[in-house]
Amino acid sequence: MVASKKILLMTLLIGLTLISLMAGFNFYETLFGLSTAIICSIVFESLRLGCLWGIALPGWSSKGVALPLYILVAGSCSFAAITQFHAEIIEQYAKERKPYEQETSRRIAEIKKAYAEQVNVKIADLEDRMNICNRKLASNPKYSYWNNRLDQLKDQHANAIAARDSFLLYIPVEKVDQWIAAQAANLGLDFQSISIGSQNSVSITTAIQELWGLSTIDAKKIVSVIIVTTTEAGIVMLSFVLAYGFVGAKSQQPHQSQPADIPIEITQELITKFSHDEINQFIQKCQTSIHKYGRLPYARELGKKQRLMRQYLIDQNMDLNELVKNDEQ
Repeated sequence: MVASKKILLMTLLIGLTLISLMAGFNFYETLFGLSTAIICSIVFESLRLGCLWGIALPGWSSKGVALPLYILVAGSCSFAAITQFHAEIIEQYAKERKPYEQETSRRIAEIKKAYAEQVNVKIADLEDRMNICNRKLASNPKYSYWNNRLDQLKDQHANAIAARDSFLLYIPVEKVDQWIAAQAANLGLDFQSISIGSQNSVSITTAIQELWGLSTIDAKKIVSVIIVTTTEAGIVMLSFVLAYGFVGAKSQQPHQSQPADIPIEITQELITKFSHDEINQFIQKCQTSIHKYGRLPYARELGKKQRLMRQYLIDQNMDLNELVKNDEQ
């Protein structure tokens, strides 16, 4: 049972170590290349586990050396893991946002094109009216009405060009969706709603914003920090459990004494009927039962050959309690 538990805990420890190792490996590979990433990952993870076992060893000298070194190594591993997680989150967020941003840019361009076409029609009309005024003034330069009218048209023409150029240069930054909706309504354009990701992703994003007041990317960053912190804590806990827990368990197991002396003639007779392993197993079974329950094992608790051996010793008037005599001494 202890062995199976130890294997399970070792598997969990290796799994948590691999999580940290993979995150750190990607970080080192991005900065320094593949070969350096392999060396750094192996050295840091091995050194960290070695420091944990050094902390678990008895004696303050090993703890005094291992503890500061572990804090330094674990801090470096955590920094690499958190940074890599954040980089992956930002990269994934950019991929998810790319179709949305492309569609948004297309709609903004379409709005500006429609607005420019609308204003250009107005500008062309103003220019036609200005030409009329110029022809009127050519025939009668002193006509004040056409002079005033021409000045008004020139002002309107300049304002229209300035408004058009300003609108074309404007880039909406905040509340882009609201700006697009308002301008589309003014220009008579019909756009469908833009969805980012799947419906499930949209639901999760909405839930995060309503419950915690966080954006999706901020929530992912917080979760990544929690994952790294939990991983590091799990590695420490499992290392100490493996170092201390099973040592204590072994110390609490009943002491297995050496087989007691049995008369030579009986031993020789037993050897002809049973193997050495069967004899030792029977003796250990008796010793364990006496130490655990204060009695010899019942016949029903023994195997077939052990029952035959038990009956043979009883027939030879051998006191089975003598089997633990050496152990009690």
